[in-house]
Amino acid sequence: MRNNASSESDKGRRPLAVTDKGHGSCPLCGNLVSRYRNGHEVQSCQLCGLALDWEEKTDMSIEQTKIEYERCVKQFATHKAKLIEDTDRYFMVDWRRADGSSNYYVNFALDKKNGTLIISGDLGACIAAWHNTLTPTQLNSYIRHDVGYFISKFQASSDKYTYDEEDVLSDIKELFEDRDIEIVSGVDYDDEEDFWERIKEEVTRSCDGRIYRPTAKLVELIEDYDRDCWEWLYHCGERIDTRVYLWVYSFDQVLRQLGYVGGGKNGSLH
Repeated sequence: MRNNASSESDKGRRPLAVTDKGHGSCPLCGNLVSRYRNGHEVQSCQLCGLALDWEEKTDMSIEQTKIEYERCVKQFATHKAKLIEDTDRYFMVDWRRADGSSNYYVNFALDKKNGTLIISGDLGACIAAWHNTLTPTQLNSYIRHDVGYFISKFQASSDKYTYDEEDVLSDIKELFEDRDIEIVSGVDYDDEEDFWERIKEEVTRSCDGRIYRPTAKLVELIEDYDRDCWEWLYHCGERIDTRVYLWVYSFDQVLRQLGYVGGGKNGSLH
């Protein structure tokens, strides 16, 4: 948790995902940084001096990159950022298409003093809280390459996760494999193949559009093999909703257009 007591750690090293060509964008200023120079790993951004931690791409960062290429570049191609307010206390901006359309429209309102971000618009709504002073550039550096961390700050939000039957079933099977669980015959099934057919049926009953609620029967079937399945079963199939990636991308683009990121406005003042 980032709060006043941990503010110093926020000024420390920030994770930087590695691209296929061994480069990465600085999470604070957006400068393209080469991972190695003269045979040594670069430890800080040459432009803003931010200390960097290089990390290999995770499933989350790969998904984020995919969504940005497939959805963001196209949907936000004509979006313009309009600064509504930037005072010592508040930062507010509209992000909409140049023709004024409300499609993919987003509004960001940041209370700098309390560290509270309110997002509204066509993509849904969200309230996220840090409970300490927070500038737009600081916020961007925290969430741009760490969507999971961003979600951990949500106090309320439109759907932040989405669930698919195939993902739920796949996660359950993977967890059984990880635990080396051997399927034997049971009351409602004769063999392993029959067991997974029953599981598939219950997973289908558990999923309703974007919602996943394990049926009592699904829990019962799995509890026969893992009495602590409640620790993981309810998270099976959990995938970050596209809207969250779109919010993160949009906030970064807003700051770039307005000059807060990429060598523009001084982040310490705004």
